[in-house]
Amino acid sequence: MCNALEELKREGMREGISEGMLQGKIIGRYEDGMSPEEIARKMGLTVQQIEEVLAKNKCSAQCEIATGSHQED
Repeated sequence: MCNALEELKREGMREGISEGMLQGKIIGRYEDGMSPEEIARKMGLTVQQIEEVLAKNKCSAQCEIATGSHQED
């Protein structure tokens, strides 16, 4: 049972990393000047999926600015 739980945990971590990498690619392409439509076409996603990622990122950035929680290295 413990091994099964550990495997589920590892799988969840892998999925989270993959999702984060995907979001990073979307945001990077958008910042490079690509439209949501272009990004969706190149990445095989829907425009709605791209816009959801961009909206979530915009909210995160605004929340960091509002709370001052963003830290520079």
